[in-house]
Amino acid sequence: MLFGLSLAFVLHKEYAHSEMGAAMGSVGILLGVTISEALAVAVIYPIYRTERKRLLPVDFRYDPALSERHILRDLLAIAVPITLGASILPIANVVDSAMITRLLVRAGIPDGEANRLYVILCTYVRSIINLPAGLSTSLSMAVVPAIATAMAHTNEKGVRHLSAMSVKLAMTIGLPCAVGLSVLARPAIFLLYGSILPHSLDVAEGLMRIAAFTVVFISLSQTATGALQGVGKHRLPVYFLLIGGLTKIVVNLVCVSIPSVNIYGAVFSNLSCYGIAALLDTIALVVVTKAKLSAFNVFIKPIFASAIMGGFAYVTYRAFGYLFDLNRYLFSAIACVTAILVSIVVYLVLILALKVFTREELALVPGGRKLVRFFRN
Repeated sequence: MLFGLSLAFVLHKEYAHSEMGAAMGSVGILLGVTISEALAVAVIYPIYRTERKRLLPVDFRYDPALSERHILRDLLAIAVPITLGASILPIANVVDSAMITRLLVRAGIPDGEANRLYVILCTYVRSIINLPAGLSTSLSMAVVPAIATAMAHTNEKGVRHLSAMSVKLAMTIGLPCAVGLSVLARPAIFLLYGSILPHSLDVAEGLMRIAAFTVVFISLSQTATGALQGVGKHRLPVYFLLIGGLTKIVVNLVCVSIPSVNIYGAVFSNLSCYGIAALLDTIALVVVTKAKLSAFNVFIKPIFASAIMGGFAYVTYRAFGYLFDLNRYLFSAIACVTAILVSIVVYLVLILALKVFTREELALVPGGRKLVRFFRN
């Protein structure tokens, strides 16, 4: 991100007075991504070379009876469903881009306004929603090897515990992100896109207040998908995403064409898509692993903590309005960042006070060992 934003800024500034300004800014972002990925490989590969012997079981021996064809077949049996699953929603988004503006026009909205509404949705709303989704992606990647290891050791209790833990983590991460983005929709968009026009900011704020809750379903779906992949059920998430993608298209067709709903129909379609996928993924995970989910700990407590946190975020931000003009970028940015920091502290305190996690579960969370000493029975 640092390389991409820096190169985009430099190249855009260099070509600002020509027609190539925006294009060169995009080139800078893409070049930054390439550099970042190359650096990641440069860091990870030496670690792999050093640690690979430790990562393999002590008694590991290559079985010459396994031909390359058998190995390739096993790899494809895992890789193909995962790749197909990862392709469904991008394809659905491409379909979105082809149909939403046409449906808006059918609803009586002029071409230019229809395009503007769709650009606002993609640029100012979906791009922000994708930021916390990266946390759930990392969580799902961590879940796969942990559950796969428990499966390899026929540790059914461990599989059940890790599956339940993954769902709980998804909720405790996704819910506060969703509530925070909904409550601080306007200042968050203004913080990241200070040059946005006031009318566009009004539209983006309304969309974000609803679309923010997509984060909960994305987090839950991705994490449950990782857990299902860990227990060898690679195809189930693909089917569920396909059902979600088809639902997304149907909801778009029904809702976006309604003049009173218009662009909000695209938000509802995303919610329904990920909501159905998350529900089916979670049900399948519970059925397959026989994991026991405590509704009180997994859902009710995080919802309560997130609601209280959202209240603190709102009050903190609005308190700055009595002292400063929040229509000015600097004051709004300071108020927004302060509200976010206060929210993080409040949420962590509530999660510990409500005992959402046990000591053992906290120790499994990255950085959780430092929190264990603050844990109270």
